[in-house]
Amino acid sequence: MRIERYPVLTAADRDLVRRLGVGLGDREARVLAYLLRREAADEFGQEPATLLAVRIGTELGRSAAKAALSSLVEAGLVTETTAETDGQGRPPSAWRVDADTKTILAQVYATHARALLDRATEFTADESAPDHDADEVDGPHQTRSITVSLNWQPNGLQAPLYAAREAGAYSERNLSVTFAPRTGSGAALRDVVAGDSLLGIVGSTTLLRAVADEQPVVPLALLYQRALAVLYTTRAAFGEPFERVAQLRGRRLGMPVDSEIGLLGRFYLRQAGVADDVTVIDLQGEERTALLADTVDAVTGSLSDPARVRTGDATVDTIRLGDRFPIYGPAVVAREEALAAARSVLADFLAGTMVGVARARADPAVAASAVDGDESAARARQTFEDAIETGWTSDAVAAHGWGWHQAEDWERLRGVLAQVDLLTE
Repeated sequence: MRIERYPVLTAADRDLVRRLGVGLGDREARVLAYLLRREAADEFGQEPATLLAVRIGTELGRSAAKAALSSLVEAGLVTETTAETDGQGRPPSAWRVDADTKTILAQVYATHARALLDRATEFTADESAPDHDADEVDGPHQTRSITVSLNWQPNGLQAPLYAAREAGAYSERNLSVTFAPRTGSGAALRDVVAGDSLLGIVGSTTLLRAVADEQPVVPLALLYQRALAVLYTTRAAFGEPFERVAQLRGRRLGMPVDSEIGLLGRFYLRQAGVADDVTVIDLQGEERTALLADTVDAVTGSLSDPARVRTGDATVDTIRLGDRFPIYGPAVVAREEALAAARSVLADFLAGTMVGVARARADPAVAASAVDGDESAARARQTFEDAIETGWTSDAVAAHGWGWHQAEDWERLRGVLAQVDLLTE
């Protein structure tokens, strides 16, 4: 009798799986992590892994393991070979990686960045964007300076971006990145349209309204898969627990009407069929003040806002829009022309950002401390962790990795906004 031994992934490998998963589907990340760990093990590193070994090591079924291996081979991340056997007949297929973990991670992120840019090209229905651009020819090793307009002041929601910069992920790719805080998605979008910034962080409804207005902008990646807008109030102001949007009938709801948050709030009211029964009060950055002054009964806000009014024994009730409607969250946005004119810069920025995404997921506290703003590190961390819970995961992320978006989903959202008369006003 011969006894076979197989290495398996353990809890100690979770961080590697997660880092790989930023640029891969969950199954592919598990398989690639297993092959990397196996390659580094003295006892098994000289032998490629058979399908049986991969299945045992990753706890994946036969079809899932085969599909993941096929995808990894196609991406050039894994090499297919054959295993040595003592028996007669055709040797079984086997797989291995030919590079170290650092190299593979960089390759994963670069490959995923190109795939995201292909998504953007699909969004524009323009198949003419080239694979390479002028800056690759003129000077690929020169530092390229770019500006990214943020949709608000520095806060925990932007932790992946700041974490990437602090980790040197942009500079390693010859990018010098400046973050320019703006007051809302509309302001960030205007910077991009005007050419003042190469990139912007822009809410999905603001983006689609701009596209409907024939502005030449495209989404490159979703920073968050779900909208991070909320409706909230204090128990003292509302007089009862706030659990359903129908409770807003006959009440006053404060919001910045034309902002991304305001658009999402109005969308929520119209989808719920209560818009005609709610008095909307237009507020510009004064929502919390109005709520505490009892001039409104509830307000719209971002995910981190309710915590700012929770003082002493005050009870704050929150309804998260993303829990009820699958609306895309804030996206990394560029001008259409950048897909051709600055394609390698965009790809390098996305790949560098993935380093920050992985870093933020692995250690939210470290990522939050990198945020360059007035928000405390503790609050920034809590904001980011709340955002992960609310808007980070989706079936698309599980299948493809961070930032994934699909033209059909954008078209569906465009149709819903048009249906409630919010696409054009």
